[in-house]
Amino acid sequence: MIAKHTRLPGALLIGIGLILTSGLTPVLPAETLSSGLEVMQKVLERTKWTEEKNPQADYTCNQLSMREKLNGQGVVEERQEKLFEVFYIEGLPFRRLVKRNGEPLSAEEARREQQREQDFRRQVPERKQRKAQGPLEDQVALNEDLINRYSYELAGQEAIRGRSTYVVTFRPRRDDLPVRRRVDRILNKLAGKVWVDTQDYEIVRLEIHLAGKATMWGGLLATVRKLEGEFEQTPTDDGVWFPLRLQGRLDARVLFSNYRLTQTERWSDFRRAGSQHSGNKNGTR
Repeated sequence: MIAKHTRLPGALLIGIGLILTSGLTPVLPAETLSSGLEVMQKVLERTKWTEEKNPQADYTCNQLSMREKLNGQGVVEERQEKLFEVFYIEGLPFRRLVKRNGEPLSAEEARREQQREQDFRRQVPERKQRKAQGPLEDQVALNEDLINRYSYELAGQEAIRGRSTYVVTFRPRRDDLPVRRRVDRILNKLAGKVWVDTQDYEIVRLEIHLAGKATMWGGLLATVRKLEGEFEQTPTDDGVWFPLRLQGRLDARVLFSNYRLTQTERWSDFRRAGSQHSGNKNGTR
């Protein structure tokens, strides 16, 4: 259950959401939906509308990305932090690196970022064409194929940050789900819980974990032993939804190397593109 299109990093971290409050109740709102599948079908309809209208393209925000590499005892061996400014160029999101490990970019790094943005602008038509063809090998899209992999149970209703949500649990529909891409071996093992806004049918929170080990080539190429994490979204004052927090934890073996990683993404300072950023939604200046 990944909102919109999400590209998995090399470590195969997937976005997610952890419940921080308790108090589920079987009492549903007046406009009741009778099953978890109905709720997720509403989420899918909302996703299609958002992709068509692309209201986020009018905004810019900051994104703080943090990755930690852990040793076998869970102690951090290596930490990397990047701060990005996120804005849209002709309807496609672009992340401009602003700081690395809390320090401003060097002159050479700033030059490379400028070149990367120029390359992105030239590649917009090609990128749009690829996007129209569907998710790539390492991407996860919230579409019919993803929704149909799981069975759902409507667990109740809960208020989060003053908004009513449906609470839906999910698990793989069956053990022999089809594998068409490498990432399917992960998706086919996912289970968890999703909190869906009862008014906008946006995912407010999402929690996932692996229901069992995921292997590639019978475990010879890679074995993902543990994958879990949380994802949250929030609306702006004018009702446009944005990611707020993503946190993932991975324990995997790839060939002869073990990887124990945590990755955290935090978004903040959502604002209209023309207010504090020199570019508009079309990327002109």
